[in-house]
Amino acid sequence: WNVHPARVHRLRTVIERKGRLTVEQACDIGIDLLDALDHAHEFGIIHRDVKPDNIFITRGRDGRSLAKLLDFGIIKLATGPGSSATMHTGGRFIGTFRYAPPEQILGRDVTPRSDLYAAGLVLYEMIAGRGPFDDFTGEMEIGKAHIDVNAPPLSRFAAVPPIVEQIVMSSLQKDPALRPRAAFSFASSLRDVKKQHA
Repeated sequence: WNVHPARVHRLRTVIERKGRLTVEQACDIGIDLLDALDHAHEFGIIHRDVKPDNIFITRGRDGRSLAKLLDFGIIKLATGPGSSATMHTGGRFIGTFRYAPPEQILGRDVTPRSDLYAAGLVLYEMIAGRGPFDDFTGEMEIGKAHIDVNAPPLSRFAAVPPIVEQIVMSSLQKDPALRPRAAFSFASSLRDVKKQHA
């Protein structure tokens, strides 16, 4: 699992090589990812393209594998209640359909909870070895699935503690208000899981 100290690997490459990660490994990466999102959200930055291709695994100074979120190229800057400054997109969908929340696909306003949906998809894929809507093909079908189809239970594809399944599935709710309230609380839930299974 530990990466070579001189190398950086995309999470996409790690998943492709391993097929799936252990729950502990997925939680470690998920915590790092959510900590990065928490920091960004504190500054009013919404990433809008959280996916394994934009998450890099490297070695920290303490020798521990560390996940870093990069590519903030299509961020949205929230400038205050009721107002926002969004990078110009010409009215087109910007992001990756496979990891986009329903509200982003529908062209509605994105919020920090939109990033949490994408983070949940990444966690799901790390544990299951596949995304919840991988049986759909083409951007239109995948987008429609995110909008209309409930994600199959994580336990359908992998042995996973019920609490982990509950945490991941709650992040994949269609209604943003039903997702974890913030990256910080999402990460705290994963930290609690690690403590319980230590």
